[in-house]
Amino acid sequence: MFIKFQNVHRLVWALFYIILQISGESRNDEAFNNMEALMRKLGQSFFEFSNGITKFNELRDSFSQKGQSIEDVNINQVFSDVNARLHGSLQGRTDAIQKVADYAEPRAFDHHNSVPTPQLPKSYFNAKQLNKPPPPPAESGDDDGKPPPYCTFCTQNCTFSTLLQMSYNEHFKVDVNLNRSSVHVPTSIYECDRALLEALVWSSDLEEPFKNNYKQNPTLGWQYFGSSTGFLRQYPAMKWPNDNSDKNSPDLYDCRFRPWYTASATSPKNLLILLDVSGSMTGLRRRIAKAVVNSILDTLTENDYVNVFKFSDLTEVLVECTNDTGKPILLQATLENLRELRMSMEQKTYGMSDYVIALSKAFDSLKDNLGRSESANCNQAIMLVTDGAPSYFQDLFNKYNKHKKIRLFTYLVGREVTDYKEVQWMACYNRGYFVHVGSLGEVQEQVFKYIPVMARPLVMSQKREVIWTPVYANHAEIVESEWQWELKTRKKQKLRSVNYKWFFHNVAENNIKKGANKSSIHAFSDNGKKDKKSDIFILALHKLKSFLDYGHPNISYKNIRRMEAEAEYYKKRNLHMFKDYEGKKFNFIVSASYPVYDIRNYTNTSKERIANFLGVVGTDVSIEELKDLTSPFQLGVNAYAFAITNNGHIVFHPDFRPLYDNNILKPNYNSLDLTEVELVHKNGLFRNNDEELLQMRTDMIDKNDADPSPKRILSVRVHRDGFKRVSLRNQTYVFGKIPKTQYTLAIEVPVNATVYKGEIEVFIHWKDESKNIVTNYFDPNSSYVDKNGDLKTPQRNWRIHPDWTYCRYLTPGKLNFSHTKEDILIHFIKRIQGSIVAWKWGSITLRWVEDGVDYYVCNRDLVQSIVFDAMVTKTFGESQEILNDQKFQNLIKSAGAELLYLHNQLHHSLYPIVF
Repeated sequence: MFIKFQNVHRLVWALFYIILQISGESRNDEAFNNMEALMRKLGQSFFEFSNGITKFNELRDSFSQKGQSIEDVNINQVFSDVNARLHGSLQGRTDAIQKVADYAEPRAFDHHNSVPTPQLPKSYFNAKQLNKPPPPPAESGDDDGKPPPYCTFCTQNCTFSTLLQMSYNEHFKVDVNLNRSSVHVPTSIYECDRALLEALVWSSDLEEPFKNNYKQNPTLGWQYFGSSTGFLRQYPAMKWPNDNSDKNSPDLYDCRFRPWYTASATSPKNLLILLDVSGSMTGLRRRIAKAVVNSILDTLTENDYVNVFKFSDLTEVLVECTNDTGKPILLQATLENLRELRMSMEQKTYGMSDYVIALSKAFDSLKDNLGRSESANCNQAIMLVTDGAPSYFQDLFNKYNKHKKIRLFTYLVGREVTDYKEVQWMACYNRGYFVHVGSLGEVQEQVFKYIPVMARPLVMSQKREVIWTPVYANHAEIVESEWQWELKTRKKQKLRSVNYKWFFHNVAENNIKKGANKSSIHAFSDNGKKDKKSDIFILALHKLKSFLDYGHPNISYKNIRRMEAEAEYYKKRNLHMFKDYEGKKFNFIVSASYPVYDIRNYTNTSKERIANFLGVVGTDVSIEELKDLTSPFQLGVNAYAFAITNNGHIVFHPDFRPLYDNNILKPNYNSLDLTEVELVHKNGLFRNNDEELLQMRTDMIDKNDADPSPKRILSVRVHRDGFKRVSLRNQTYVFGKIPKTQYTLAIEVPVNATVYKGEIEVFIHWKDESKNIVTNYFDPNSSYVDKNGDLKTPQRNWRIHPDWTYCRYLTPGKLNFSHTKEDILIHFIKRIQGSIVAWKWGSITLRWVEDGVDYYVCNRDLVQSIVFDAMVTKTFGESQEILNDQKFQNLIKSAGAELLYLHNQLHHSLYPIVF
């Protein structure tokens, strides 16, 4: 409960001044007694005012009746409940995609074995062409024999269905059609390719399990099937955001390079890339080779480990810091590490290629890293990017790869190359794959061909596993943010360069004209004084840095903070004027994926063994939904839940801040380690990783069951008020594995934490025991007739927590999406009151409820709790009459009280009274 004062600080300073005056004089008992009496009188006035205006005694009596109490938090029970909710929700996603995969494989089997061969589809809903007007007919003389960019027919007599009725869906936040699926085809793939069309034939049957899954579990997000031929079938149907209408912003999405696809298509792997930088790798060959390496890096997940060697006369690591005591190490394929490899790709070409040294070092490096804790310890492969090899090197392969445990993939780059036989033989001899990349346009498609080869052992063994990805954002947002991050860095460097030039032009050159020796000019002295010999003002190093950054040599830390605060203020003030500063709404998600295999053993004709990888089915879960499932209202103040992956990276956490300036993804946004957000307090100047925290992190990763772990207690630093303040807090941790996922859940509560708990259960009928309408607790004066006879509805004087789910519909169009959360809560309370039978709340593991044609989610504990709070605090909203009491008027006027409100720790409800 709070009272906001406007002028109370003046009264405090006046009292402080009086105390100083008394302290400065000789001690006088009478003066001190008078001061004490004044303070007591003032304090008594404040006490009477606050008790009267807030009705503190009545509120206390209301909360203390009927068995209400303060109890210690049972962290183990809270953890078990939260883990059960998360497991139930994620298991529902797992079951859904497994049903789709089980449905898909027999359809593909029947299609491939059917005689005669099924006809190719005459139409399908192309997501990039949905509800798009057809292009104008080609003018005479412009026909070059190829289909127009947005063709309506192909040589195979297939057509693209473009008209599909769609409507806005609050659950998916876009216009969708719940009866159909749509197909996205990457820009680099021909939309009427025969292999693609054949996969579209049997995959069209997947609409049936898609719809059944959504009907059985309306909390499901997008369901999709990513085909090895490149297309993405997505349910429900939607228009693709980027339809290639803007030539400067082409659609770059390819589902086969997304983390959910690559994680299911291959098992974790150690990868070593050999990049040829010999003298022949110039011009187009060099550009293609660089694009090939970048595309290979795009296919990796954080479960993979990689390094890049450049070779010509010598073989060296691309990034020097990866050379650990002469033995190169493999880097975990996080976004941050991959970005470092990409930035080091610009290399000069020189000399002749020594393949013996390069291949030998590659095999040795993979052997040295096998068995290390920082490696995949599973599949191994070498990717050779070159423009030709002089020999087969069979003796070398027999020495280092006799049992073919390491696959070799070769990429021959360049248009006019002749030495392809040796490179092709090397790949086939080492159970790899050979491709020729002749242009930049085919790089992505050719690079992908290694993934089905790496998937063959999984297909042969028919082993399947549901994979849960780390947190990630939309692909287009990642690409755009990387570009914006580079742009931001370049702007900062440009500013420094301009200041640098100005400094030497206006300071150094002027002093040179006065007779100083040019060679004596330096700006890295620490004395900050004039040089007597050269009469040059020498700036200290930190002053030069401040000048380059801020344009002023003597700027203080206080002024720097002021400048940054002003910039932030004007940026927010002018959001509508500067589109560059508009904050984007990023949708952070995790995905569950499951592989789809060709279940044929042999082909129909040659009886060859088959190990074809058909694709991946998947579905998404938003991070906001996961956080909502942790029921933060049950944890109490300063407690929270978080989860990490099997690599120790954050899935969700209160201190997870993936954005810079609210619109740019940080380079390491999805590889944020637990040790970077839980800051253990240790005495010392530097923050080193704490041994207890590292041990807890290791135990969290290694834990295999859902039972809560023994309690761990750590003293941590917690930031507040936008990093302006730091407090120390002793926290208790328990953790356990979320069953059948790669995630570990942890619950943190402060030591000796307590929570307010009620022993009463409020049954929401039309009227409670006192014959009061329950909704009157929220809106006691819902409407009234003014003096003119008009019906008026007063402004609602309470709010609920904006991020928590009390009740909501899952049925599309049941409520207008412009309704506020308060409107929706009152709507459901009225429904509960009018329910003839017992209201269906759902369970811990199954949150959603089907009620006839309606699907909804209602949190029993949260709704019951807020109704109880509204009941016991209803007198708080009736405090207006106390303002008429004259004895409080003077105090209100002198103290400048503006607002009185009640802040409930569970619901953040506000009941304001304006003075």
